[in-house]
Amino acid sequence: PPSLVQSQASRFIMRIRVGPTTWAWEPVTPRGVAAFAVAPVGRVLLAGLVVTVLSAATVVWFLHGAWFPTVSKALHALPSQGEIRQGKLLWRGESPVLLAGDRFLSAVVDLNHEGELGHESDLCLEFGQKGLRLISLLGYVELGYPPDVVIDANRPGLEPWWGAREAVILALAFGSVVVVLGVTWLVLASAYSLPVWLIAFFANRGLSLTQAWRLAAASLL
Repeated sequence: PPSLVQSQASRFIMRIRVGPTTWAWEPVTPRGVAAFAVAPVGRVLLAGLVVTVLSAATVVWFLHGAWFPTVSKALHALPSQGEIRQGKLLWRGESPVLLAGDRFLSAVVDLNHEGELGHESDLCLEFGQKGLRLISLLGYVELGYPPDVVIDANRPGLEPWWGAREAVILALAFGSVVVVLGVTWLVLASAYSLPVWLIAFFANRGLSLTQAWRLAAASLL
């Protein structure tokens, strides 16, 4: 019938005018983030997993390329004798001395914390007689040595230990970043979903609380 043909034609023209629904796949533009508001929850979680894994891989790449070579050089520069006993570093070498360092990380032995060797690095590990100082652009934090544990501070003891555990440390760093970043992402998305929903409500936009959570989660990515 002509009425049916006219109805089908109207629907076809309406589809052409409206266009296809935006597919949620990239949360890096306003339109891309908005598309996740109506996407399935599984797609939002998949995008979060991809970003989290990429972030963890970046951290591992940085550790392996920037910090770990300096650590290996510092351990190789240690003397053949030395240890931490009863909360004190028993050091038989020169002080202060730069074991290894570059613009990212440096390792220094300064028993009295009186020099500035290695302070130009982003992070400086300064080993004193009674504690370790972590020095950065924001200042420093001092950590005391454990009083009841004997720790090797020599090349024969630490170099093999580091060589056997370097890959394990990288794996633990990868897993830690994935877990911490993933949990933080879920918590912050839940916290931001209510303000997003309120903004949409007062702007007279049809956005449910679940859609607000998806939008907040995508924007955090």
